[in-house]
Amino acid sequence: MAFEKNVVEGMRWFAAAKAFSQVFEFIVATIALMNLLDPKDFGRLAMITVIIGFVLLLAKLGLMPALVQKKDLQPRHLTAVFWTHISLGLFFGTIVYLSAPLIAAFYNDPLLIPITQACSLLFIAEPLSRVQNAWLTREMEFRKISISDVITTVVSNSVALALALLDFGVWAIVVKLLLEYSVPVVVLWSMSSFRPTFDWDKEALKELLPYGVSITGFSLLEYFSRQFDDFLIGKFFGSSHLGHYARAYSFMMMPVKQISLVIGRVMWPAMAKNQHDHEKLQAIYVDSNAAIAALSFPILGFLFVSSDFLVVVLFGENWAAMVPMVKVFCVSGAVLSISKTVNWIYQATGHTRMMFLYGLASTLVSALAIVIGIWWGSALHVAECYTIATLIIIVPAMWIPSRLISLDPRRIFSAIFAPALLAIVAAFGASQVVRLDLGRVGSLAAIGLIYVLIYIPLLMAFKPQGLVALKAMFIHKRE
Repeated sequence: MAFEKNVVEGMRWFAAAKAFSQVFEFIVATIALMNLLDPKDFGRLAMITVIIGFVLLLAKLGLMPALVQKKDLQPRHLTAVFWTHISLGLFFGTIVYLSAPLIAAFYNDPLLIPITQACSLLFIAEPLSRVQNAWLTREMEFRKISISDVITTVVSNSVALALALLDFGVWAIVVKLLLEYSVPVVVLWSMSSFRPTFDWDKEALKELLPYGVSITGFSLLEYFSRQFDDFLIGKFFGSSHLGHYARAYSFMMMPVKQISLVIGRVMWPAMAKNQHDHEKLQAIYVDSNAAIAALSFPILGFLFVSSDFLVVVLFGENWAAMVPMVKVFCVSGAVLSISKTVNWIYQATGHTRMMFLYGLASTLVSALAIVIGIWWGSALHVAECYTIATLIIIVPAMWIPSRLISLDPRRIFSAIFAPALLAIVAAFGASQVVRLDLGRVGSLAAIGLIYVLIYIPLLMAFKPQGLVALKAMFIHKRE
């Protein structure tokens, strides 16, 4: 299909911004910081962000997507949400600050007290840019949002690298986290025309809460299902094991998450604007998933087959323990890159209560799998059990929301089958290099070369739907 001009322009801006940010952050935050810092540093921050992230979601009340989705949005709605977020931020920030000793005692690590207290500042900074972000998203001002993302990435990562080089240890990534939430405040306020008044309209807030509360409930469940493993690994196995586990997951999810974010950030508001046109919703949704698969599946295939050499070459011997976890997460990453897009359907059509119920069921399955992995006795087993859970959930996850827009879910699986198969074939062919004794760097280079030489010709020969969809997303054609 030919996407609308504003969708194509938004996709171009987000793609360019995320490509730059991805490369910059990979070089600085992933390669440089992981070589300069100890796995325990990342583990300690992960222990705190498990709790911080959960409370931040609770404080949002799902009001940002409610602002994007609401048809008759007025300035009073924006102002009401702004002051609500500020009040909740101050409240929850104070609670987190005072709870620092309890969190440190739970993990049996006194160093977590000052780290937790510093991270409580997020609750003051982060709410200041939420409404501006939602307003620009609703107006599809993706150029401004992209500029903000790039500036935030450069500033936060540059400062973190400087602090790491000066031997500040874990504080380098703590400051990085704080800057990631505070820099957008300055940038987005300078780019957005919205300015809150001092009129806090409670009725306007009540109009948004029914939609937002269900979003919050689902987000909390989804967050719990994803962070519950970090929480338990940190408690039972310690900061070092959690550092390897968390970085393995984030290393795998970095390209997948950014691809889904670029496409989803543009497609979800586009779906919301066409929420009553099922035929158009179907086309947007299927093409979006096909495009995500065409980009993410080959990356995951390469990471799976090359991780034995890639991890040690990039990060050093200290991180070798994350290799088997990276391989396992590549499988769950392929599933998650597609299954997470179902949220677009729920939110665009206003069926957030159904989304909450689906989230409750999937969270129970994931939590049970994580507990089994903990009982099994290692972080790797947790990764394996979590991946099995994602495979169990994928079919109902796609089938239930598809019915809301009269979409046959087989269309989705058909659209993603070709890139999945091509990635598997290329990975199998490249894996034969492992039998040769070429050294780490030589093997990594050979795997990359063979993978590309197999995948690209197959891609050109089969021309999967995702390739066509990507072209349509970035090239606007007048109908």
